[in-house]
Amino acid sequence: MEKHVHKFVLGVRNRHLFAADIIVCLITPPLALLLRVEGADDLGSHVVQLALYTVIALMWKIPIFYVFGLYRHEWRYASVEEWIILTKGILATW
Repeated sequence: MEKHVHKFVLGVRNRHLFAADIIVCLITPPLALLLRVEGADDLGSHVVQLALYTVIALMWKIPIFYVFGLYRHEWRYASVEEWIILTKGILATW
């Protein structure tokens, strides 16, 4: 099992991380709102705001991650310097 996980992790490329970031940016707002409201029935009144926020967040976060170079590093060999870059990129999206 450990060998398969190790092989999978070594096969992950930056384009996979880019795709994962897009998927997470698309899924997180609806899930957060679902946790906030009473149930799925209450989501209907927030659809427009949710869609607007999701699009703006996607257009804001992905370019910032790209500018900070988060898709140019080999993260399996990350040092302290890369972790500082990662932290700065994440904090810039807040």
